[in-house]
Amino acid sequence: RSPRVPSDDHLWFSTGFTYRLREHVDLDVGYTYILVKDGDVDLVGTFGERTAGSVDVHFHVFAVGATFRF
Repeated sequence: RSPRVPSDDHLWFSTGFTYRLREHVDLDVGYTYILVKDGDVDLVGTFGERTAGSVDVHFHVFAVGATFRF
């Protein structure tokens, strides 16, 4: 497991909605929360350097978009 991308088993929660602003314009909003299982890091690099420890990782992702219809 690398400390740069400590991916493992995870839970993924998402929600979102679309709001019609005008007849031809929609606003889309989304949110995702990703909870990665806690785990250990033990990595030996190219030059023999070692990175060891544990990680507690979670992500928050926000998205906003608009749709214009002509």
